[in-house]
Amino acid sequence: MLHLQRLRQYSAPLPLAAVLACLLPTHPYAQTSMDAQTLFEICVTPEADWIAFCAGFIQAANDQAAHSGLSCAPTGTTRADLIDTFVGFAGEAFTSDPDLGADTGLSVAITSIANAYPCN
Repeated sequence: MLHLQRLRQYSAPLPLAAVLACLLPTHPYAQTSMDAQTLFEICVTPEADWIAFCAGFIQAANDQAAHSGLSCAPTGTTRADLIDTFVGFAGEAFTSDPDLGADTGLSVAITSIANAYPCN
């Protein structure tokens, strides 16, 4: 019985929370993806946790690019190389096209890797 009382205690605010959540403005990608500008900022932040996050993200982008046949990074290419590739590409691209920062981080990361390591 005690668990039912606790459930009732916490379930009363749920309908109100659901209604309020529906009223919040949302972007189609707001909760499901990271924009390229945010990824760039993370990848240039010199803190261990962010470096690890960036390395994992960029490795996943490289895996996707390779699996899709968009890139062929040579053996010995490191995560640091891939991060430098993304940071260099994004830094230049955002200067010439600031709107590119709003694209998904994954698409810009894959594009940077594909441009740097094309398959011949």
